[in-house]
Amino acid sequence: MRTNLTLEDQRELLDRAIVAVLATYRADGAVLLSPVWHEFRDGGFNVWVFADTVKVRHVRRDPRASIVVAESEEPYRGVEVRTRASLVSEGATRTAHRIAGRYLGPEAGAAYVGPESDQNVIIRLEPGDVRGGFRRGRRREPDLKPNVPSAQRPSAKWPWWLRTTSSVRA
Repeated sequence: MRTNLTLEDQRELLDRAIVAVLATYRADGAVLLSPVWHEFRDGGFNVWVFADTVKVRHVRRDPRASIVVAESEEPYRGVEVRTRASLVSEGATRTAHRIAGRYLGPEAGAAYVGPESDQNVIIRLEPGDVRGGFRRGRRREPDLKPNVPSAQRPSAKWPWWLRTTSSVRA
């Protein structure tokens, strides 16, 4: 697996319209994972949400956030960014049109978002702790759990994020 890639190294992946996963923190410290539309622009991630969503309330109270963009086919590339998020309302509808257009096409995206509204908010994630990589070719994983049936062991075919054991620290 190639690791320690920069976000610019992963630009082709980040330019694809892949649904990302945004992690925000609830008041009790539990993590909320939300599938989101996003764009990678100006060295960071923009995530379009409505102003009254729980994600906005979480970021207002605790700006820690993470975003994961990962593909579900070979070579299973992925990027995880852990950072402090900010809320941006200026130009949010224009950004929302651009983001929705990535997933639906320009006309359908504009229709989906609707006209200028103060209900649109952008969660901005500037790069912080970046982790990413992809698997090249097929590699045999060492048999670390010989007493576990092979069907229950991590497979070299599994994406990198399913084979790792590191946890996200609060």
